[in-house]
Amino acid sequence: MDFGLSIGKNGGFINFTGNFNHRGSTNRMQEWEGSIFNGHNSVERVAVADNYDTSLLLDDDLTDIFQYAGTAGIASNGDETKEELQGILSEDVTESELLARGLQRSDFNLQVGQSKVRGSQFFANLSIPLDENLELYGFVGLSFKNGKVAGFYRLPNQSRTYSPAYPNGFLPEINSNIMDQSAAFGIKGMLGDWNVDFSNSYGKNEFLYYVTNSNNASMGNSIPFEADSGGFNYSENTTNFDMNRFYEDTMVGLNIAFGAEHRVENYGIVAGEEISYTQYNTLGIESLKEETSIGATACFTARVPNANLKFTLDGYLINIDDRVILTGLFGDNGNVELANLFQQANATQAAFFTNSLDTQTMGLDFVVDHKANISDGVSLTNTLAFTFSETSLEKVEVPKAIADAGLSDTYFDPTSRIHLESAVPTTKGNLSHNIKVGDNWNFFLRNGYFGEVREATNENDPSIDYRFGAKVITDLSIGYNISNSTRFTLGTNNLLDVYPDKNDPAFRSDRRFIYSRRSVQFGTNGRYVFGRLTFKIK
Repeated sequence: MDFGLSIGKNGGFINFTGNFNHRGSTNRMQEWEGSIFNGHNSVERVAVADNYDTSLLLDDDLTDIFQYAGTAGIASNGDETKEELQGILSEDVTESELLARGLQRSDFNLQVGQSKVRGSQFFANLSIPLDENLELYGFVGLSFKNGKVAGFYRLPNQSRTYSPAYPNGFLPEINSNIMDQSAAFGIKGMLGDWNVDFSNSYGKNEFLYYVTNSNNASMGNSIPFEADSGGFNYSENTTNFDMNRFYEDTMVGLNIAFGAEHRVENYGIVAGEEISYTQYNTLGIESLKEETSIGATACFTARVPNANLKFTLDGYLINIDDRVILTGLFGDNGNVELANLFQQANATQAAFFTNSLDTQTMGLDFVVDHKANISDGVSLTNTLAFTFSETSLEKVEVPKAIADAGLSDTYFDPTSRIHLESAVPTTKGNLSHNIKVGDNWNFFLRNGYFGEVREATNENDPSIDYRFGAKVITDLSIGYNISNSTRFTLGTNNLLDVYPDKNDPAFRSDRRFIYSRRSVQFGTNGRYVFGRLTFKIK
C-alpha cells in the first residue's frame, strides 16, 4: 500500500509505503533411504507399551534390557556383557520397526528448500524545498520478518537424540526473528555553481534465533525442548558531505566530485541460553574479537550522449584480518592435552567459531546503461551488468594444541577453503530490458548469468566431477496500469524452470540433497509465477 501527502506549495511531499507478506516453504528432498531404528529402539518401543520409564534403559543395570529384548525380537542369552549387548542392539532393524510403529520413511525427511517466512515493512520518505536551491530530505524504514526452518532430522538411532523424550526422533525447528531499522536525513542544494549534499544515516539489523521441538542430548532427563539460541546485531551510523560540479565546455564534459565520510559500526553477538549449547567451552580457545579490514575502491564513468550510453566500472580490494570461521569437527587424535580438555568438557568432538583467517577479495563491477525512444509513446531501457570477484586465503592461524595433535587440516579443512574461494560464482551478470508502451503498459525481461561453482568437500576422487556448470535464469513480467492508483503485474521468475546441476550420488546423503547444500549458485525452487496488485492511496 502506498499513500502520499503534499507539503507546502513548492512540490514538497511525504510518502508512506507498507506491505505484509507471507511465503510458504518448499522441499526438494526425496524419501530418506538410510537407517532409522536399531535394536535398542525396538526394546524402547516394547518398554513404552509396558509403561516403563525408558530412561532407565540407559543405565548400567542390564536387567530391563534382557526383560524386553525377547518381546522386541532381539536374540540374546541374557548373560551378555554391556559391550556385547551394545553390538547386538546396534543392528539395523529399520524395516521391521517402521511396520511395528505404523510409520513410513518419508516421516523422517528433513526440509531441503526455502523456509516459511512472514513479514511486514513500513517506509516513509519526504522532501521539503526550502527555496529554489535548497532541499531538506529524509526517510525512515522499519521491517520485521519471522521465519521457520528445520534442521537435520535427529533420527532415533543417533546419539544426539535423547530417545526417552523422542522415541521416533525429531525434526528441530529454528525460528528466526529479524528486525531492520533505518533512518536518514539531509540537506542539499547549490553553493555557487557546486552541488552540495550533507546527510546523516543510521541503520540497524537484528537477527535472533529460538529453537523449538529440540533437545540437548547431553542433559538427559533435565532436557528442555526449546531454548533461546541467541543471535547477532549490526548497526551503522554514517555522516556524509559531498560536493560536485559539471564543466560542460571542458573536453566533452568534465565532472569533479569530492567529499568526506565518517562511519561508526557496531557488531554484537547475543549469547542466548546456556542450555542451547552442547557443552561449555573448555578447550582453551580465545574469545572472539572484531574482524579488521582495509579496503580500497576506484570508479570510472563515461557517457556517450549521441548513443544514449553510460558506462560504469568499479574496482575494489578488501583485506580482512582475523576473519571469523567455524572450524571443522575434530577429536583428540590421540593427543593427551586435547584428550584432557575434551574430558573436562564431557565431549569427544568439537567445532567452534574463532578468529583464524586473513583473506583478500578483489573484484570488478561493470555496468552499461542504454536508453532509446523507439517511437512516440514507446521507450526502451537496456542494462548490462557483470561482476567479477575472487577471494583468496592469505593466512591461517591454528592453535598450538590443535597443531601439535596433527589436526591443522581438520581445523580448517578443504571443505572450508573451497567454500570460501569457489563455492559461490566468481562471475555473475544480467542483461535486462524494460519497454514502456504509452502510460499503461510495461514489459520487463531479464536474463541472469551465474558462473560455475565447485562442491565444497574434503574428497578428491578423480572419477567425480565436483563442478556445477554455469546457468542462465530468465525472468519476465508484464505490468498494466488499470487506473492512476491501481496497477496489476503478472510475471514469472525462472521462466524456463532451470535448476543447478544435480549432486553426484556420493554427496546426496541417502537422497537428502539432490542439489548441493555446500555450494550456493542460485536457488533450487525452480519456476515461480506471481500476480501482484498495487494500490496507491492519494
